[in-house]
Amino acid sequence: MQRDPVGPELRSLIDAPSPATLTLFRDDGQVMTIVPDAAAEGRLAIATRYLGAERGNAYADVARRPPGFVIRLDVSGAKAWDLSDSLP
Repeated sequence: MQRDPVGPELRSLIDAPSPATLTLFRDDGQVMTIVPDAAAEGRLAIATRYLGAERGNAYADVARRPPGFVIRLDVSGAKAWDLSDSLP
């Protein structure tokens, strides 16, 4: 049995007949937006970057895999650390 990554409380919003955009606001003020990736453009961009053009196009083909979702995160609160000094 495959686990539903969205959960029953959000499933009706995503399965709606019109493309829905779901925006979640966290307590700390950060925003997360979930949008349908019907044409698999997000998947194609990531797949071709890591798999190359030919294998990336095959992986992102919506005829082989159902369309997914793109999760956009607000990066205004993002933090970065330079750990190069801790490497041997």
